[in-house]
Amino acid sequence: MSVGTSYQAKAARAVVGPARSSLFPAILHIGWLDASGDLIAMSGRTVAQSAFAPVTGGVANVTTIDAGVAGSGWSIKGIGLFDAATGGELVLSAQSDTTVSPTSGQSLTIPAGALVFTVDA
Repeated sequence: MSVGTSYQAKAARAVVGPARSSLFPAILHIGWLDASGDLIAMSGRTVAQSAFAPVTGGVANVTTIDAGVAGSGWSIKGIGLFDAATGGELVLSAQSDTTVSPTSGQSLTIPAGALVFTVDA
């Protein structure tokens, strides 16, 4: 399926943000992903849909997101938002340009504006 350019931002906003479709949960659960997009572990943290707002081409977080404490030796390349804390389905994912290798007990945060979701053509 391809989404036309004039509807890509609208499609992203239908999934994430305060104006999302009621088909998507109000609270999303954070999981860390590896370079292949596979789940490393759930963070145990949640993020509300209200943490996102429209930007050109999609949506971005408007507040800092506390992603929780990561495990030592992990190679985190992305973040996934899931519909449940355990056994949930992936709703959205985003890959980073860099890999994060946290130290034991390191708390990870996502600065406002750093998590952007867009729909590609």
